[in-house]
Amino acid sequence: MPIIIDPDIPPPTPPVEVTSPDGLLTARRDDPWAGVFLTYDVNVPPAIRNRVLNPALTVGLTNTVSVGSVTRVWQAAGGVHSAGRVECTSTGAASGGTLWLIDTVAAGETIHFSAWVKVPGSGLSDVYVIFRNGGTTLSLQSFTPPAAGSWVRVTRSYTVAVGQTVDRCGVGIIATGAGTIWSADSAQAEIDVTAPSNYVDGSLAGCAWEGAANASASVYPAPLDPDDIAQVRFVRQDPGAAEPVRVRGGDPAWAPGGVAVAYDHEAPLGVASAWYAYPIGWDGTVGARSDGAAVTLPEPTPVLDVWLKSLTDPALSMLVKVMAWPELQYGERQQRFDVLGASSPVMRVDAWSLPTSTVTIETDTLDERTTLLALLTSGTTLLAQTRAEYGRADTYWVPGQITEVMPGIASDPHRTWTVTVTAVDRPTTVDSPLRIPGRSYDDSGTTWPTYADRIATGQTYHEVTTGG
Repeated sequence: MPIIIDPDIPPPTPPVEVTSPDGLLTARRDDPWAGVFLTYDVNVPPAIRNRVLNPALTVGLTNTVSVGSVTRVWQAAGGVHSAGRVECTSTGAASGGTLWLIDTVAAGETIHFSAWVKVPGSGLSDVYVIFRNGGTTLSLQSFTPPAAGSWVRVTRSYTVAVGQTVDRCGVGIIATGAGTIWSADSAQAEIDVTAPSNYVDGSLAGCAWEGAANASASVYPAPLDPDDIAQVRFVRQDPGAAEPVRVRGGDPAWAPGGVAVAYDHEAPLGVASAWYAYPIGWDGTVGARSDGAAVTLPEPTPVLDVWLKSLTDPALSMLVKVMAWPELQYGERQQRFDVLGASSPVMRVDAWSLPTSTVTIETDTLDERTTLLALLTSGTTLLAQTRAEYGRADTYWVPGQITEVMPGIASDPHRTWTVTVTAVDRPTTVDSPLRIPGRSYDDSGTTWPTYADRIATGQTYHEVTTGG
C-alpha cells in the first residue's frame, strides 16, 4: 500500500542541537553559515546513574534481600551482563521475589526501575516490580509474564509520595504452586529520566563505581578530571565514508577547565554526519572517544544554491548564484614512446589530475560584489557545496583568473563573474586555529568596545565562543 502524505503537514525538522548519549559532546547547527558548533565538556553530570548497589550480582547476593515466598541461590554463570545471576524458587502458591538495595530516593522523585528476568512457561500467573522502604511495600505493579525461556527486561516507575523514601526495588512472580524456578539479573534504578536508559554498572567499559565496587551506585561515563585534559580532538564521520575526518580548528582544540570548542563548516549538506571527540592529556595520551552527536545541515535552496566557503575565515563564506558550470577537465599525465618497427606506441600513464573548471557567477548588489571579490582573492582554498541532486560533489577549489563584467548600464550593480578554479585535496587540519563566523575580536569589539563591557555580560568563555 502506498504511503499517503498530507501536503498540509510540514516535513519533520531535523534537530538543531544534539547531545551525545554520554553527555560529553554537543553539536549545534549554525544554519546561517551552514556550520556546526561543537562543545566537549567533562563538567556535565553523568549521563546515566544507576542507583542499584550490586546490580549485576557479580560477587554474589550482597546488598540484596528476598521478599515473600521464595528461596534464592546465587549462580555464577548465565547472567546477562556478567556471569552472576540470582535463581529463585517459589515455596508456595504466593508471591515472592528478589530485591536490590539502592541509593535512597527521596519523596517527590520518580524512580524508574528495570531488571532482566527469565521465567518459565508455566507455574506463574503474573510478574511484578516492587518498590519498598525497608519492610514496607510502597508500590507493587504486576503484569502479564514476558516470553518464556529468555532474558527480558521489565520496567516500571513510581513517584515517591510525601513522607516516603525508597531504599530497595526488585522483581517477583505470583506462583501457582511451589517449585517454580526463575532468574533475575542486571537491575537499574534511575531518577530524572523519562524512560529507562541503557544498562550501566561500574564493571562495564566506560563506566565507574561511585564508591566501593559492587556496593555503590554506578555512573556512565566514568568521570574525567578537567585538570587532566589539555586538549580535545574533534572528528566527523560522514555517511558512506570509510574513516572519520578531523575537524578544522579542533585538531586539536585547547580545553581550559575541561571544556573544548570547535566549529565545523565543512560537513556535507542534506545528510546526517556524526561528530566525536577524543580527550588528550598533558602527556599526549589520547583518552576514550566520546559517544557521537549527529545533526543534519540543510541544503541551500535555489537560486542561491551554491556555498563558497573560506577555510581560514568562515565569515567570508557566502551563498552564490551560479549561472554556468559547464564542464570539468581532468588533465592526463602520460608519456608516449614510439617504437621503431611497431605500429603501437608504448604509453606510461599516471593518475589523472583533479579537475579544473570555469564557473560563471552572478551578483545582484554592490555588497555581494564586494564580498565575493574578497572571498575569491583571499588567497585561501575554498570549499564549494551545493544540492546533491545537481551531481556536483563537495570540492575544494583554488580560484585562478577572475573576470568581472558589468552587463548593464553604469548604475546597474549587477555583475557577472567568470572564475577559473582548480580542484585540490583537502588542506591539512593539524593545528589550524579556531575560526567562528561572528566570533572574532573585531566582532566582539563592535558590540563591547572594552574588556569591562565584555566582562559585565557575565558570560563564560564557552558562551562567548558559541552563544553570543
